[in-house]
Amino acid sequence: MSIARNTNDVLYISGGGSSNIVKFDTMGNMLGVITHPDLPAPQGIAFDYKGHFFSSSFSAHKIVEFDENDNYVQTITAGNLQVPRSIAFEQLDPVTSVEDEITVAEFKLDQNYPNPFNPTTKIKFTIPNVVSSYSLRTTLIVYDVLGNEVATLVNEEKTAGTYEVNFSPEDLPSGIYFYQLRAGKGFVETKKMLMIK
Repeated sequence: MSIARNTNDVLYISGGGSSNIVKFDTMGNMLGVITHPDLPAPQGIAFDYKGHFFSSSFSAHKIVEFDENDNYVQTITAGNLQVPRSIAFEQLDPVTSVEDEITVAEFKLDQNYPNPFNPTTKIKFTIPNVVSSYSLRTTLIVYDVLGNEVATLVNEEKTAGTYEVNFSPEDLPSGIYFYQLRAGKGFVETKKMLMIK
């Protein structure tokens, strides 16, 4: 499952067994549903600097681009694009032409363990060696089902490596929560967890 927020604070949610990308405002109201034949099982979502969003398809081995009005732009396929689950963008050079340079990098956000959990769970994430000489602004934030931020677990510069964070929410009720990793200027991945008290 992936959650991404555009510059207008609209949440885009994909995954979880659905073949749709669903849009919500910050109050939890559904604003629309996006489907495309090249996205039978949408996973990762990321926005570029133009407001276009890209979604990866777990089962079709493709990445589909939509413009800022959610209109289809293109489908990206490659022979070695196996099971893309997440997307990240890094602008390598200043834009000097109509084409901008982006790269798809391999970040990883693991499923929390244990899940369901009570009272504590561990969340592990990896920043790849591709960016080993850089430190990236990294946040790991927990949200409730309405998209409200309930905890910030990481908010600092991180270099390449694997990290593990404990989450012990003593003051939160039982229920479904989402944890979202953001690294650098474009990588975002979200997963779901269940707390039972």
